[in-house]
Amino acid sequence: LSDYTYTFVKLERIEGELGERTYMAVKLRHEPFSVYLDFIAPARIKGQEAMYIEGQNDGKLQAHTVGLLGKLLGVVSLTPTAPLAMDGNRHTITDMGIRNLLRRMIESWEQDAQFGECDVTFTPGARINGRGATCIEIMHPVPRREFRSHITRLFVDDEVNLPIRFEKYAWPDEEGGERRAPASSAAAA
Repeated sequence: LSDYTYTFVKLERIEGELGERTYMAVKLRHEPFSVYLDFIAPARIKGQEAMYIEGQNDGKLQAHTVGLLGKLLGVVSLTPTAPLAMDGNRHTITDMGIRNLLRRMIESWEQDAQFGECDVTFTPGARINGRGATCIEIMHPVPRREFRSHITRLFVDDEVNLPIRFEKYAWPDEEGGERRAPASSAAAA
């Protein structure tokens, strides 16, 4: 795919705190790498926008917020890693998109394979927003500092053969405890 649009739903744990679900309409192009985000929800950030185009604006994203602050500041230029750009995010705008997700997944799987202790299951018949999907789950039964997560799930749409949901869970707080809410979760529709 050279370009595509999707609705992105994000739920992340940052510094031990589970944030709220964030919904964004996303337009993404790969050449040059470009991302446009239009925040849909929650209500307090609805209408906020961010745009990044590789090779333009001195490598900065262009953004504007809503409310009084948005009226006072207008459009601001931020490096993708600026504290304001990273507020409530584990990843930068430059990490968006299917290619980047798959690249990170492959890197993680290759690293994990070096250490073993990895249970992989393929489960067909999953349903994501009414679409048929296959779930690829990687679970590490024993916590090790080499592993980035306890459980990772990637759901691949059966019809278009593209990822449509990603989940990553941390280990339980105590042995035998329930798994913690997502370290990261994202879905595209």
